Amino acid sequence: PTQQPTVNQIATLLIPVNGKHLVLPNVNVAEIIPYRDPVGAADEDVPTWYLGNFSWRSTNVPLISFEAINDGFLVTL
Repeated sequence: PTQQPTVNQIATLLIPVNGKHLVLPNVNVAEIIPYRDPVGAADEDVPTWYLGNFSWRSTNVPLISFEAINDGFLVTL
């Protein structure tokens, strides 16, 4: 049997999130775009971490707050 090669590195992005860092594998990021105000969350009974949706390439994408999920409070821009 052939041996599988050992992976020594994983390409990642280090994203600052409210004084902490989020390590995200590159394969999880399709594109980096400018911030857009989300729509829809204020009209619904939703968790504080759900900010709404925005349109990306004609698809509605949910926008969430990692700060609110992890620390329990929402950081406003």
